[in-house]
This record gives sequence, C-alpha cells and structure tokens, in this order.
Amino acid sequence: MNSFLSFGLVLLFINNQAAGQTVELSMYKDSFDDQYYGCTEAMEAVLPGLLEKERNENADYKSTWDSAAKTWPTKKSSLKTLPVGFQDEHGIALLAYTNMTSPVYKQLNRGIREYGADPRKFKYHSLHFYLTLALNLLRDSCNGNPFYTYRGASKVEFEPPVGTVKDVRLSQFSSSSTDIREAEQFGNASFFRIATCYGADIQSFSSFPSQKEVLIPVDEVFYVSSYTKEGHKFILTSTNQRCSFYNCDYLRGRKRDSCTYNAASMIFPSCRTSILLIGSVFFLMTLAS
Repeated sequence: MNSFLSFGLVLLFINNQAAGQTVELSMYKDSFDDQYYGCTEAMEAVLPGLLEKERNENADYKSTWDSAAKTWPTKKSSLKTLPVGFQDEHGIALLAYTNMTSPVYKQLNRGIREYGADPRKFKYHSLHFYLTLALNLLRDSCNGNPFYTYRGASKVEFEPPVGTVKDVRLSQFSSSSTDIREAEQFGNASFFRIATCYGADIQSFSSFPSQKEVLIPVDEVFYVSSYTKEGHKFILTSTNQRCSFYNCDYLRGRKRDSCTYNAASMIFPSCRTSILLIGSVFFLMTLAS
C-alpha cells in the first residue's frame, strides 16, 4: 500500500464522519510523531517567536492558550511537585489541550494525522512541542509499571492489523482514562483497554480533572494482545518501545524512511514480556466488569 493511500485511510477513519466505519489499526507512518531528539535546545530558541506567530494566525489557538495561561498559576500552586525542567509553557499546553470547550485539541490531532500529506499546513508546531516535552517529563519510562487505562471511540469500528505484525500506534495524542465509566462516555463503537508505558497521568494538569486522564503520546508502540469482534473490544499492551519517522522536522524538514526506535525504549529489555502477562491478567479480570 503506498503512503498516499495509507494516509487517506488514516484521515478517513479519524475524521469519524460515518457511523459504522471499519478501519484497520496500523503504525500510521504519516502521523507527525516528532520527539525532537538532539534539537530540543534549538527548538526552544525559536519557540517564543513561533508560539506568538501561530497564536496570531489562529484565533482559536490564541484564545485557548491565553485562557490556559491565566488559569495555570492557580493550577500550578495546587501541585506539590513538578519534574525537573518542567516549564510554565508545558503546564499551559496541557491545560489548553484538555479544554474540551475549545476546538484546539481536535484541530491539533487532525493536523498530526494529516501531516504526511502536506507538512506546510500544520499550524500547531509550538503546541506539539510543548505537549511532547511535557509528557516526556511526566512519564519518561515504563520501569515495569504501566498505567492501565481505557479509551472509548464513537462511530468507528476498529479492526486489528491483518497479517503477522500486530504492532500499532494510535496516530495522535490519545486521551484515555483510568476510570472505565469515564471512557465509556466517549463512545462504544470500539473500546480499548490499554497498558501504556509512556502515557502520562495528567489529571492534576487537566482542565477537566474528573476525567482522570492519561494522555498517550503519538509515538508509543502497542501490541494487539486481544481482540473481540463483537463490540470491537481491544486489549492494547505497550511494547515498551517508542518509534518515530520524523525528528526535528520543523528545523530540518526531513522524514526518515523507517521508524526509528529511541534508545530509551531499550532500558528495560524484559519489560515487554512482563507487561504482556500482567496486563492480560488485569484486563481479562475487567472484561466481566
């Protein structure tokens, strides 16, 4: 399947335009998955001007960011600790993203999914950067202790990959919840039970903390360890690996031909097996709930 067709399928399923749409999960290589390895400082040097430019060109972004910036000092004061290196912009980005009354999170994720078609149309480089770094600071490794979360999808009926390769990614920043009842409110056309190594607990940073959100990064790789066709129910288990096709794309404008796995994903080589076993037991216990 060529990359253009692959991109078309991603766009088709995520836009959720038709009830009952059936789509196969995959690695979604056209999604913007930049992790900024080796260029974080260079990006931080251009970010103030870039953020200002993107906000001025996007009224939704400007109003949502400005609102989050006003809220952040109060939110920050309620937090006991912050990771070393966590900046105000990271907290503001999380507040802006989780503001469900704003279209920004939908626009951002649509841009991430459509990035491969025309990177020049992407209008959220600053928000993508700050969210990516925020998640990395809040949850930089699995260490054998994944989060067990749930994610509901409306309208789209997902199916597992065809063939022997069962690894998938979620194609965007993906919200999930540690509370199954919260996740069920977002849809039941498909339902995911997820063991995530790199998803970060952002409840304390969220505009809607009652959702008990764990935000999963674009580049985390999962294994489809179980699929039930009735109800399109999945168990996705982290492989304890992250991979990306893009790196420092805003500065260099290049995409790699293959997905490059970062070194951090290899710190715990036995983690995949243990997570698969523990996660499967946990989720099988919840199937009856």
